Amino acid sequence: MTRSFHNLTSHYNVYFNGNEALKSYMLRVDEIPEDYTSILPIFKESMPEAREVTGSDMLTAVEKGEKLIKYHSITKPPKKKKSGKRRKAVKREYNNWVDDAYIMMGKAQLYSGDYIQAENIFSQVVRLYKDEPAKYDAYIWLIRTYAEAERYTEAAE
Repeated sequence: MTRSFHNLTSHYNVYFNGNEALKSYMLRVDEIPEDYTSILPIFKESMPEAREVTGSDMLTAVEKGEKLIKYHSITKPPKKKKSGKRRKAVKREYNNWVDDAYIMMGKAQLYSGDYIQAENIFSQVVRLYKDEPAKYDAYIWLIRTYAEAERYTEAAE
């Protein structure tokens, strides 16, 4: 019952509002006129003008992600190993939206231009969620973070 409550509340209250803040930022970035006299970036969010538009949306997305992780995370400590018996794999996180909240926070940090914090968040997702599909999303965003920070050798690795 508790897991269902926290999954429902996480998705439809906290994560939804943070994701909507990211979407409104993307809509404002799409309205920025492009300068065709210079080389255009691959992603419109990489333009210097896009950093000026971030405003409170990125702060809202980060706050919502932190709130989801702080109040709705359900972790279970690993059981002690009994002698002679094989231990079953224990799932670390029982809320389905915590990994998505980390990725949302990392995106918000990347769009704000805080590459170090974004790198830390995406690396943490890769480290914590080794067996989850979110690991692959985090890898993609980590590569993009390295590319935005002009750390091309690490992005190639």
